[in-house]
Amino acid sequence: MAKRGASTRLWRRSIIIMLLIIFVGFGLAIGRLFYLQTYLAEDLQQRAVGQQLKSTALSAKRGSIYDRNGNILAQSVTVWKIVLEPAHIKTDDARKYVARGLSQILEVDEKKVLEKTYEQNYYSVVKTGVNTDVKDKVLEFKEELSKNFNLGNCIDTIEEYKRYYTNDNFSCQ
Repeated sequence: MAKRGASTRLWRRSIIIMLLIIFVGFGLAIGRLFYLQTYLAEDLQQRAVGQQLKSTALSAKRGSIYDRNGNILAQSVTVWKIVLEPAHIKTDDARKYVARGLSQILEVDEKKVLEKTYEQNYYSVVKTGVNTDVKDKVLEFKEELSKNFNLGNCIDTIEEYKRYYTNDNFSCQ
């Protein structure tokens, strides 16, 4: 016959405590899921739709058009869209610094850029149709932000294309 010693009682207590922790943990998880799916369901659905259904126009690079003599009538040129990701910016000093820097580089109103820095999203267009020289200045400013404020991911550049016609709009149609 086995003895009922201290080790057996300790082992049973350990099992009871472990089962209690498991049941309480799963109970809390199930309670939280119930709370999210019943009380917060409508708000979470609206927030999800707002994140998922944002339309963005993508421009495609088109080929050049030549006349019969080989002269270019129309061609696509690469331009850039400057996008701000304001959810990464946490302090007011950083917001002001970003707004001041981008407004000087892009020649846009500083107040409008500052308003965009307070938005809570990851996609806010600051300016479109920016040429490559200005884009390079923005990338230098982005590196400066990374060093000074640890904000290397708050500005992004997206490649776009713009159509240019050599004879103004004479041959565009």
